[in-house]
Formats: sequence, C-alpha cells, structure tokens
Amino acid sequence: SLLLQPALGTVFRGQFGGRPYSLTDRRQNQWLQNWAGADEGSLTRGLVGFLEEGVGAEVRFGTFARAAEEAELAGKIEPDAGAVLAFGSLFNFAVEPESLPVVDAALFGQLEEVLGAGLGEGLPVIEQYARHLEFARRLHAEMDSYGIQVRDMIDTQSLIRIAAEEQKMWATERAHAGGVRTASARRGRAESYLSVCAIYRDEAPYLREWIEFHRLVGVEKFFLYNDRSKDAHLEVLEPYVEDSTVTLHDWAVFPAGQPPAYDHCLTEHGDQSRWIAFIDLDEFLFSPTYQPLPELLAELEPWPGVGVNSVFFGTSGHRTRPTGLVIENYLENDDGEGKLAIKSIVDPARAARCESVHSFAYRDGMAVNEHGYPIRANRTKSVSHSLLRINHYWARSEEQFRAKCAAPMPATGTFRPWYDMRRLSGGRLNDASHAILEYAPALRAALGESAKVGNP
Repeated sequence: SLLLQPALGTVFRGQFGGRPYSLTDRRQNQWLQNWAGADEGSLTRGLVGFLEEGVGAEVRFGTFARAAEEAELAGKIEPDAGAVLAFGSLFNFAVEPESLPVVDAALFGQLEEVLGAGLGEGLPVIEQYARHLEFARRLHAEMDSYGIQVRDMIDTQSLIRIAAEEQKMWATERAHAGGVRTASARRGRAESYLSVCAIYRDEAPYLREWIEFHRLVGVEKFFLYNDRSKDAHLEVLEPYVEDSTVTLHDWAVFPAGQPPAYDHCLTEHGDQSRWIAFIDLDEFLFSPTYQPLPELLAELEPWPGVGVNSVFFGTSGHRTRPTGLVIENYLENDDGEGKLAIKSIVDPARAARCESVHSFAYRDGMAVNEHGYPIRANRTKSVSHSLLRINHYWARSEEQFRAKCAAPMPATGTFRPWYDMRRLSGGRLNDASHAILEYAPALRAALGESAKVGNP
C-alpha cells in the first residue's frame, strides 16, 4: 500500500475520522494487515497492478482480486470478498478519483436492491465489482440527465451512501405524507401539544426553576420519574402534581433505569401529547429566536423525531451551589459551538422504542435536526442550534458534581469519571452563553420570592 500512498495523499490531503483514509472498517484493515504479514509477495503483485498505465479499472481490480485469491488458496489469509471490494475499489479510486467510486458492498447492495438492480447471490468478486461500478456510472449519468449537479464520482458515491443509509427518509414520499396526515389528525386529540419526560434523583433545589422555565417556552405537561431521591422533591412537586402539570412515577429500576423509563413514558403517556421531549434536569430546552417551542415544532410535524444539539456549561468557578437562577449563574461553556450528540423530541405515535438516552427507533421515517436534515443514530453531521437548543448545565458547582460522581448514572448504572477542574470550570464567554438570559425576568416573576435565594 506504500506504493499507492502518494496517490492517496494527493486525493485526500488530510485525515478522515481521526486517521488517514478511513474509508475501510477495522475488520477490513486487519485483513489487509494479515495479508501483508503472511504473504507480502502476493500482496505486492496485487498492488503493482494499480500502477500499470493504459489498463482499465476492471483489469486493475482483477489483478488485485486474483492475488488475494492466491493468498487465500495458500492458506495465508481468510476469504473476505467485502475487504477485496473495499480495498480494490479504494486503490482504483486513488488512480482515478473523479471517475471511480470506493465501493461499500453493503451500502451499494442496499441501494441496488431498492432500485431493482440487486446482484443476486454467489457472484465472483471480480464480477461484483464490475456490476457495482456499472451501477455507480449509470446512477451518475441519470442524475446528470435530470440536472442534479454531481461533479464527479466522489459526489455520486456520497449520494449512494446517503440514499442507502437514509432510505427511510428519501426512498418514498408516502411516509412523509402519512406523517403529515397523522400529525394533523392527532394534534386536536392529544391533551397537550408538548410535554417533557425526565428521570431525576435528588434534584429538589432545581426542580421549580426547571419546570417554570419550560412552561415559559411552551411545555404543558411533565412526566417525571423519581430515581430513589432522598431530598424534598415531593414537597416541591406537590402543587404541580395536584394541578396535573406533573405526572410522577417512582422508578427504582437499577441499573440503567433511564431507557426503560423512556419506554414506559411512550407506552403510558404517548397518547397524551403530540410531542414529548426527553431531557435531563440539568438541561434547558429553548429557542434562541425566543419563538415558543410549539410554533417551531409545528413546522417539523412531518417527521417522527427532532434531534437537538447542546451547549455545555461547567461550574463557572462556583465551588458550592450559588443562590439565584441556574440560567444566570452559569455563563461559561466549555465549547461555544456545542456537540454533535443530540437529545430527542419525539412523536410518541411513531416512536417504536428508546435506543439510548439520546435517540429513539421510529416505525417510519427518521429523526431530523432543526432544519429538517436527517439524523442517523444519536449524532448530527454538524452542530446546529440556531432554532432549537439545549443548555446543559452538567456541573452546577464543584461540590454538586463530586456528589454526582459518587452516584451511578441512571442511564447505565456506571459511575462518571472525575474531571480535572479546568474542564469543570467551563471555558469562554460568547454570545451563545447569554442567549437564555432573555427569559430571566419572566422566570423570576414565575418563581416569585424563591428566585432571590434559589429554590425551593
């Protein structure tokens, strides 16, 4: 592979995913390493073919595939057609990056099946490559004929990946239209438009501010799960329970009680709300535009879930819990641009189950970000929180965070690592840090006298 490294370097000019050229997975990388260690001669013969001038892509790939077969028959390496396809197409791509794709057999095969161009079973790997290559070229030509601006095969293979991974989003218009109809029909039947579900332990000092803040931004109901609290949480929640703002469950599921609590909420309360946001007691969901959340979510009703990025705040130098509002006391964040991980606002009628504290599986469609772009798993492709945002006050004082680290996490039952104080203190001040302060006067009014000294 060293013979081709200059060509690869010219194409990529850097790193992907923290290491160079991460277009192959670990198992495939190990396969190539095993081949290099067991039979360098056959590997060299396979690689030299990519340096030959005046031969076609299929011929170069065939030379590589036959060298791999030679090593397999000699018992030097295990057969692995996927690895042969991945590396053979990668090295071909290094030779002709504008006209040849890197073939991910699973993703190409998935899209080929959807479009009625499946390969079938048992084809030799050389023929598989030829068919995948023909598919990519045909797709490139068809997109070009429809006026879709695909500059080269890099664009085409990227679109193949997107279409395969996100086919629930793009393969049919029926799910989209059905989502709109279902959403509209249910909007009037649900008791509430927007609710919040959270699991907590010993959060009495923060409960009132958290509830009143979210009422200000448009949340109507709260489904709360008490995880063995020993503080005055019941006293704080009593008036909210009495007026049905809060539905309270005792939830002593250990370990990893958080995802089961979320599933319970979907089952027990899914028909009571058009949307349910699943967040924590140290997370404040709002719009930096100051538009009520229901108005923003109305635009996203065609989709079954919305993923929201967060900005993370440390202690802002507080060794012990300060008096006053959380949203005013913590203004220094450790990363002004936030993180790719999401928290979810879901349509409970289309959410099948909780996959993690961050994401859900859906019966149809995919979750999207604030702009309607699809999200796979629990991370967005880039950070975006201009319309929807979570302020995550993950360390509200050194004292509080030490206590937090001494207790197992509800999501996993494991303990948090201890962080150095530089990260705990937060980082820099910027405009994003102050966005939430617009709500401070109204929040103080809602809390009354308790806002002056902390609450309860």
